[in-house]
Amino acid sequence: MSTQIQTQANKLVKTITDPSTANTYKQAVAVTWTILKETGYLLWLVVCLVLVFGEWIWKTGYRTGWNFRGWVNSLNTEKPSADQVLSETGKSLLEIGKSAAASAIAAAKDQLGIENKPDPPTGYEPSCCSQACLRI
Repeated sequence: MSTQIQTQANKLVKTITDPSTANTYKQAVAVTWTILKETGYLLWLVVCLVLVFGEWIWKTGYRTGWNFRGWVNSLNTEKPSADQVLSETGKSLLEIGKSAAASAIAAAKDQLGIENKPDPPTGYEPSCCSQACLRI
């Protein structure tokens, strides 16, 4: 029986001391480390996504609440027509869509490392805000 134990122990020592075993474990450790790094980065990106989405929900909800409050207050002072209500609702929905798209694009640019520059001025200035009007 001791020869079986000795034979098995020799096989084990030979397998452990074999250079290919060391190389296999080095590769396994390197691959495991790469997997852990990539998993950590993925988790970080998910956290960033949750934060950006939460901020968007907060800002959109806050702005929508104030717009709704203003709309309700305006209903108390005047009776708008059905066309006016539909027009205002459409404008509100368009504004929400524009702000959502702008937030998503800004977050994507930031994540990709692209500089988020503000939009250039359109060159349009309402007549009531011109310098001549301000001097009066």
